[in-house]
Amino acid sequence: MALQDRAKNVLEVLFAEEALRKAPTFFVCHSLGGLLIKQILLSLKEQEERNPEARDFLAKIKKIVFIATPHSGSRKATLLGQLSFLVWPSAIARSLVANDPALRQINVSYRGLADDRRALLSHRIFYETQETLLGGIVDEASSDPGLHAEPIPIDANHITIAKPRDRSELVYMRTREFLMEGLPQASEGRALPLDLPVLSHDRSWNLLPKVARLGALIAAAATAYFYFSPDRFIRPNGEPQEFARSYLKLFDRGDFQAAWDLWDPLAKKGLGSYETYRQLVEDNIRPLGPITSRTFAGTPTELVSPSGYPHGLYDGLTYKTKFANASDCRAEVVTLRSGTVPGWRVFGHQLSPMAIPC
Repeated sequence: MALQDRAKNVLEVLFAEEALRKAPTFFVCHSLGGLLIKQILLSLKEQEERNPEARDFLAKIKKIVFIATPHSGSRKATLLGQLSFLVWPSAIARSLVANDPALRQINVSYRGLADDRRALLSHRIFYETQETLLGGIVDEASSDPGLHAEPIPIDANHITIAKPRDRSELVYMRTREFLMEGLPQASEGRALPLDLPVLSHDRSWNLLPKVARLGALIAAAATAYFYFSPDRFIRPNGEPQEFARSYLKLFDRGDFQAAWDLWDPLAKKGLGSYETYRQLVEDNIRPLGPITSRTFAGTPTELVSPSGYPHGLYDGLTYKTKFANASDCRAEVVTLRSGTVPGWRVFGHQLSPMAIPC
């Protein structure tokens, strides 16, 4: 439920408990529970003039302990709201956004109530100083509601602060002392017990929407992996030099159609057609004459999905090539790509216009 609805629900539960009409009532609140109790007290205050039940119950509430309560919200709740499709926070969790105007109004109104009832209502406040695995949940500023009680720092995180290991823990000792003040004592120094029932709370799992969202997330993750993960571009068994040599052999003997068949489909799409490829060869390489020598000029340059290129595994092979009609050599680069189906294909074939020494 939303915070206001849950407060109404819990208040009716409290009204229905007969034992709470017989003695002073104290609340020990952890985290969101503190906001809930503040809203409940504000509702009681609003109803006290017209509802005797609310007036009597409000008069019996004497002490409140706030343990790591996000009085002005939590940045983690803000993050949950931004990732709501992934983490599906509850309606009440969505109300915990940092600096939420509704929380601010509750806090300001509660300060006024606490000030009016200063002689009747006392508080003790604890705040966490350590981070959980997800980081800090409620910072010191949000833990301080601005009441006439100085917040006490505790060496614990948002979870462990409300789970003392034993009776020697500071949060336990100071809470117990605070609650015991003014209570009638039994002969052995213990507070007189009240016969309160055990309350159970069953929360619906809402499995269907969660399973649907989880399925959507798994499908999205699988899709992202399939299309964007570089790990799936497995290096082909064949060496890139061997494939490049096979391509260049076809190219050198003028079998351009067979050489074109070894090109990557994406590269073919970029060039447009075999006729365009053939025309580029005729215009830029044929005038240089037959190839008299070609020497591999370095280690292949292997890249995984370089920026601006289709995803895949790339190898660039550079040769020093001598043509019959040129006095010097030219740098010739054959770029190979392996895509979703392992296997080298030609992705580019360039000849530098600059002459280099042979």
